[in-house]
Amino acid sequence: MRPSLGTALKPKRKTGSHIQRHDMGDGQMLTTREIARVIGGTPHNVRARLAKGWKGEALLTPLGERRRIGKPKGQTQVIAYKLAVHFKHRIPSTKEIMTVHPMEESNACYWRNAIVRALEELT
Repeated sequence: MRPSLGTALKPKRKTGSHIQRHDMGDGQMLTTREIARVIGGTPHNVRARLAKGWKGEALLTPLGERRRIGKPKGQTQVIAYKLAVHFKHRIPSTKEIMTVHPMEESNACYWRNAIVRALEELT
């Protein structure tokens, strides 16, 4: 037998010994791979959802489906939404745009041109 050199061996790392299960809210506990099979994605997709703070039933929403669609928050989004609701399939004048949302005439021209381009792309 060889004498010990005084160095301790590092303990071997245990891989795969601890499988983490996630509570789905109804008492069902699923692993990351099982959730990935349900949503039609990969375990990486599930870990990304967990990192964002998703819990319970939200983890089981299919890939590509949005959880919540909120109201538009940015100023540009709000103006675009208002104009889309008021002028669905027609091109408004700058004065009509200014009555829907108060703005300078030059900005109303900008929005009118954007509506014209958008309607041209649709047809």
